[in-house]
Amino acid sequence: MTETQFLQRLAEVLMADQPIARDTPLESLSGWDSMGQVALVAMLDETLKYQLPPGTLQGCKRVGDIVALVGQKLDAANEAADPDRRG
Repeated sequence: MTETQFLQRLAEVLMADQPIARDTPLESLSGWDSMGQVALVAMLDETLKYQLPPGTLQGCKRVGDIVALVGQKLDAANEAADPDRRG
């Protein structure tokens, strides 16, 4: 999963009315509430096999904070999807 694909999926999960970017404040998204956070945790587990430690999302203020949390998992997913990218 590329970062662009992740951002698109995140926008769907959080029911964003417009595309989101790394600098998008999470509070500006109507879906950034407790239910949205549960949906995000489920999406991360389902798509990236990544389980966030409890309380991790509390420190996130912008979309980029979430991208930073899952960055290594995104890289690993990209490598698994495209073995030629491995260095």
